[in-house]
Amino acid sequence: MLEDRSAEQLGLVVFDELERSQCHILIDQMSRYFRKTTRGQARASLVIPEPFFVHSHLTTAVQIADIVAYLTAWGVRVGGMYRSAREELAGMAAQVCDLRYRARREVNGNSDFSIWSFAVIDDLRPRDEREETDGQ
Repeated sequence: MLEDRSAEQLGLVVFDELERSQCHILIDQMSRYFRKTTRGQARASLVIPEPFFVHSHLTTAVQIADIVAYLTAWGVRVGGMYRSAREELAGMAAQVCDLRYRARREVNGNSDFSIWSFAVIDDLRPRDEREETDGQ
C-alpha cells in the first residue's frame, strides 16, 4: 500500500481506454473522491489524482492487469464471495492470491488487524448513505 511507502513515492491510476463519455464520468468520480471525502483528501498526496487512460491492446502491463482481473473474478473466492469459482482456473487463481498485499494495523485495540489488497465491496455507496436506506 502507498501508505507503507516513503513520502517520495506516488501511485498512478491507469485505466483501460473507454469511450470518451465513460472516461469523463470516471474522472469526475475520482475528482469528487479526492476533493470531497476525508479519506480521498488524505490519499490525494499519495496518488496522482487524475487517471491515465491507455489502450490495453498496446500496453502489456494493462493486458496483464486484465488477465489478473479475469482470474480474480472467475477463480478467486474470498470473504463474502459465495458463487462457485471455475475449477479450471484454480492453479492460476492461487498464483494471483499469492500476489496479494497484506498489512497489519492496530484497529480498536486489535494489534493483529489485517488489511488485504483484495476486498469484497458489495455496495459502493458511502457508509452514511447505506445506513440511511438500510434503516428504512
